[in-house]
Amino acid sequence: MRCLLESAHTIFDAASVDGASGFKRFRSIDWRLLAPALTVNVALSAIGSLKVYELPLVMTNGGPFNATESLSLVVYQDSFENYQFGYGAAVAVLLLVVTMLVSLVLVKLLRRREVAF
Repeated sequence: MRCLLESAHTIFDAASVDGASGFKRFRSIDWRLLAPALTVNVALSAIGSLKVYELPLVMTNGGPFNATESLSLVVYQDSFENYQFGYGAAVAVLLLVVTMLVSLVLVKLLRRREVAF
C-alpha cells in the first residue's frame, strides 16, 4: 500500500512540475487513477438494478399492466404464486444470462480507460 501511495505522489509531483494544475490534472491523472473503482462500481450498480425485486413488489406488485415488473419479480410470481416452476426457472436462467452479458460488456468497455501502475 505504501508503494502505491508513493507512486501516486510521484505522478502528482511530476504533473505539477510539468505545469498541470486544476482541471487538466484531474482529467489527465486523477480520473484515470479512479477508473478501476469506477469500473467496479458501475458494474455492481448495473447488476443490482437488473436483479431488483423488493421495490416493485412492495410498491405496485408489478404495477398497472405489468409496467413496473422486473425479471426477478416475474421469477417470484411465476414460481411461487402461479406454481409454474419450470417457467420461473427458465426466466431465472434468462436473468442470469442477461446479467452476465451486461456486466461483461460494461467491464470490457470500462477496462480500456484504466491505467496500470
